[in-house]
Amino acid sequence: KETRLLCRHQIDTAEQLLSYQKEVEAQITVLTETRKHLRYQVRHIEKTDTTQVDVMKAEISQLSGKLQSLKEEGNLCQGILARSKERKKTLSVVRQEKRKERKVSDRDKRRGSGRP
Repeated sequence: KETRLLCRHQIDTAEQLLSYQKEVEAQITVLTETRKHLRYQVRHIEKTDTTQVDVMKAEISQLSGKLQSLKEEGNLCQGILARSKERKKTLSVVRQEKRKERKVSDRDKRRGSGRP
């Protein structure tokens, strides 16, 4: 799912991912407010116009589906970012170990070349 998200939105860098995540969060905020407003209207209209209430409830249901999808994408973004930080740490440790190995190898070569 994470890979599909990255490919679908052509995300190549952490900056692009963060930007997309902020965009998703903004959409969630807007849709949540819209849904809240509709729910408030439904409570006040419910007794008078059942047809309009049904339309609003269908719209609320549709918004809830979109919100669920957006929240899932937001969670995927968080997972990707968390794993990328772990990978950076791992790569850093591996690079440090390789540097140490090269220093030891270089030192051994220098010691070996000084002997007859």
